[in-house]
Amino acid sequence: MRIGFLHHPNDPYTEVRIKYFVNAGHQVWSIVFPGYGRQKDLPGATVITLSPHWLNKVPFGRRLSHAKEIGRLTADLNLDAFYVISALNSYYLKASNAKRSFLEIQGSDVIYTPEKMPLLKPFYRKYWKYAAGITQDSEQAKRKALDYMPAGVENKTIEIGVDFSLFNPTIEKGTIRTELQLGDRPIVFHSRGIKPIYNLETILRSIPAVKKDFPNVCYLFCGEESQLSDEGKDLLEKLKLRETVTFLGWVDHDGEMPYYIADADVSVSMPLTDSSPFSVYEAMAMKTPVIVSDLPWLYDKFDPEVHLIKVEATDHQKLAMAILGILAKDRSPDVDRAYDQVFQNINMEKENKKLETMISSTLK
Repeated sequence: MRIGFLHHPNDPYTEVRIKYFVNAGHQVWSIVFPGYGRQKDLPGATVITLSPHWLNKVPFGRRLSHAKEIGRLTADLNLDAFYVISALNSYYLKASNAKRSFLEIQGSDVIYTPEKMPLLKPFYRKYWKYAAGITQDSEQAKRKALDYMPAGVENKTIEIGVDFSLFNPTIEKGTIRTELQLGDRPIVFHSRGIKPIYNLETILRSIPAVKKDFPNVCYLFCGEESQLSDEGKDLLEKLKLRETVTFLGWVDHDGEMPYYIADADVSVSMPLTDSSPFSVYEAMAMKTPVIVSDLPWLYDKFDPEVHLIKVEATDHQKLAMAILGILAKDRSPDVDRAYDQVFQNINMEKENKKLETMISSTLK
């Protein structure tokens, strides 16, 4: 097949899919939006950056401004399949001149964004009908998507899938501890981001209780401190957390992230809403104990009493207790069974084979 993926630059989720389709022998194009930095090279795929457009400076403008260019590209490249990432980019399904176009819905697209922006609801209903197939990353997102789903459009839950060649228990430990001179300090790792939805405030509030038993504990956060909310910045000062918390900035997903997870004693993910947390699965694939906020997505995939530890998203006291239980080796998830669950059910090869089959059968 000749397949093009429309996505934001350096999106690790899309890169997993592209890697699979390249390895499967397809001709692949990575078509990225301008203004977000240069897309890194993707072995075996051709990267095309869309042209800058004045409308991109307008809120939601980039979701509409490249229609003519998309139409020309998909025709000139003679694409069999055009795979659009994010329901917010649904307009480009209509603009496409590929033989078939497909849409990948991200969980946030349907779980909470339409409630914040009600005008998206008619937008979804108008443009999703131009898709030959629609995928989403969880059963929870699939149930929500039914509110906007046109009749006759194939509708499947297909995970991104963990790349077990990168994220697995055999990754060498000690790289990050050496690089950051952490020695044997306990490490609590947060790989998600700094945006308000990721709820760093609850994690920050949990730290003093953890420090009572583990004074030298170290918390590593992906992202820049400047992105932290005003409340979060106040907590850093009020709770005197400067020597405990390190903001890592941008972490390369393939080249660096596995080593951070390997050296972490516990991985924490406490968002206020979620659908299918890729980073959580990667930690489980490396047999790192995981603590997550208690949200509907996890009950479709895991046993919270076995594979991971769940805590109410805003309960910093219970979060501290859960972290202490793991660090003290008093309570921990069954990391071996968690690994098996992810390997069998959220595997890059298996999930993207489903996507490949869906697209090829639709073309036939």
